[in-house]
Order: sequence, then C-alpha cells, then structure tokens
Amino acid sequence: MGTFSADGAYVYSAGREAVLVLWRTHGVERDFLPRLGAPILGIAVAADGGTLALRSADNAIRLVDIAARAVGVVVHGLRRAAAMVADPRLRCLVLHGG
Repeated sequence: MGTFSADGAYVYSAGREAVLVLWRTHGVERDFLPRLGAPILGIAVAADGGTLALRSADNAIRLVDIAARAVGVVVHGLRRAAAMVADPRLRCLVLHGG
C-alpha cells in the first residue's frame, strides 16, 4: 500500500515487512524506516505534511515525524479498524471499525 506526500514530492509505502519506505517522485532516492514492530495496514498523511499515521497489525497507531525519520508516538490497545483516514477539517485521524 502507499500514499503521496502532501506536496507530491514523495510516495510513502509499507506493508508486511514492517518497513516504511519514502520514495522521491523525481529521482531514484529512497529512505527507509525499519523495525516498526508489526506489518503496516494503513497510512495517512497529516494535513501539514509533517507527520504520518501508520495503522499496524498489532492494533497500534504509530505517528512518524517525517523530517526526523522517527516514530514519535505509539498508541497501543486499539481495536482493529477497517479503514483509517486523516480528516483535515477536524484535524484528526478517523478510524472506521466496519
């Protein structure tokens, strides 16, 4: 799975290998954020483009500081959500349990 950065300069991808890959859209460079703890099931980009929310198979949300290339916050103990999306109007992460 993957998604574009707010400015379109990067594509973020992740999956079963629990590694976040940041691909530059204009070039061949890429960065990796490995050892995220569990397979990634969903990616959402914050409206300001500075943070990614990763939904993982261990029922956690990991907030990644893109500039620092580091996980800043991990929220554990969540029930599995069927979908995750960032709502720019409410400035929040919306999870659908469907």
